[in-house]
Amino acid sequence: MISSRLETFIVGTPMKLGFFDLKAQVNDIKLNLTGQARPFADNITFTIDSQSNEATLPKIIRFTGPFGLKRKDGVYNSRMHHNFTIFDSGRLEGSTKGTLEVIGLDYEREGEFSVMLDRSDIDLNAEYSLSENSDFELRGRVNTKTANLKGEAAKENSFGVDSAVIELEDLNLTLGADKAFQVSSKIHSTIENFEYSGTIQLSVGILLDVLKHIQSLSTRKKAALEQKQLGYKLDGKISIPRSDIKVKKIISNSLFDLKSAAGDVSIETAGSTEGSEINYSVSERTTTIESLRSELKSSLVLIFKDLSSLRNDSIVVVRSLTT
Repeated sequence: MISSRLETFIVGTPMKLGFFDLKAQVNDIKLNLTGQARPFADNITFTIDSQSNEATLPKIIRFTGPFGLKRKDGVYNSRMHHNFTIFDSGRLEGSTKGTLEVIGLDYEREGEFSVMLDRSDIDLNAEYSLSENSDFELRGRVNTKTANLKGEAAKENSFGVDSAVIELEDLNLTLGADKAFQVSSKIHSTIENFEYSGTIQLSVGILLDVLKHIQSLSTRKKAALEQKQLGYKLDGKISIPRSDIKVKKIISNSLFDLKSAAGDVSIETAGSTEGSEINYSVSERTTTIESLRSELKSSLVLIFKDLSSLRNDSIVVVRSLTT
């Protein structure tokens, strides 16, 4: 079901605003678009208010195809305001702000993972541009508030939080036509009543796969990390036996800056973390910490070389500084 209304779109008066109103129900998802535009001006402008109500994953899957989920409950509602300008030079500038609500989410892929939450509210305010040379830039903030989140991984590890607030401020994303990119942000988070039960495994190989993928985004060359100071076996793993961890409250404030250009990657982080009423249990022994505070400043520079020289037993090294 679709209904629409257009007013005062006149080719001979390109600077005159035209108005539109579109209401639709697609796969039982209610959509509402209203706004105004100058589609015939030298610099084309659009202002759009959009709403979507009662979107669920089964309805969305009709567009995308199945995701292999056994459970797929949850309702999505969004309210957004958009501004776009397409200049006669080919440059695009825009902004988007609004909210996304997720209610009653319950996903499960049998034997792999499950995740449930009562509610999550996402507040977005961003400005973006695409230059004549295809350089992209996005600036803004994203705030997320989540209530009663819990889940499982491979039915062996479980986690849960009563509430989580994560704020990304001064978010900056740039992607150059030369494939160089940067992501930076201030990150503030508050987590209450965090619980985790299971094993913890850290794999250097998986970490390096992630880093090599990041590196590949800014160069067409295949690459591996070049030895500089610290050495790690590619197949090295750190395993922590099954544990139960409970933390009353976690407050974290940090800075994050990731850059990749011509195959070189740098990661800089700084911040502080505070935890209270921490209980750690393993092998029938429990350790209780009333409060804990840590501060971190680190710089990680990755330098790459030809992948053809990398063997499974190679030593892979990065330059790093941590205080």
